[in-house]
Amino acid sequence: MEPFCYKAKVVRVVDGDTMILDIDLGFDVVLRNQSVRLYKVDTPECRTRNLKEKAAGKLAKKVVDGFVNVGDSVVVKTKLDSKGKFGRLLGIVVTSDDHNINDYLVEHNYAVEYYGQSKTEVASKHEENYKRLVERSELVDQPWLVAISLA
Repeated sequence: MEPFCYKAKVVRVVDGDTMILDIDLGFDVVLRNQSVRLYKVDTPECRTRNLKEKAAGKLAKKVVDGFVNVGDSVVVKTKLDSKGKFGRLLGIVVTSDDHNINDYLVEHNYAVEYYGQSKTEVASKHEENYKRLVERSELVDQPWLVAISLA
């Protein structure tokens, strides 16, 4: 196993870019209920008054939920064992069947690449992703789309 790679169990998916994991450090040492922010990933927020953002955020969470269930084993590759600005571990999460969730979210327009810069700097990229998700009919039934189409 690579350095800074740990076996982990999924406790829950918080949103599209945050998971709670029990991380096995080896030698019967387990860090329980660790908040892990997916490294280099920013998904739209699920908890916001902006209905457009909320719809895309819930979709991103649903995609992550499609990769893992509570209790599933994953591998978390932490970023130099450091924490992000909100105290969460930064990690790349790989499923037991070798899917890199971080890369999938960005490659399929559910998230944008993010390295801690201002949210305004990535806003236009999120907007491009919204358009692609609408084109693929993944957000068709969302209330904010109905309001836009009536205008």
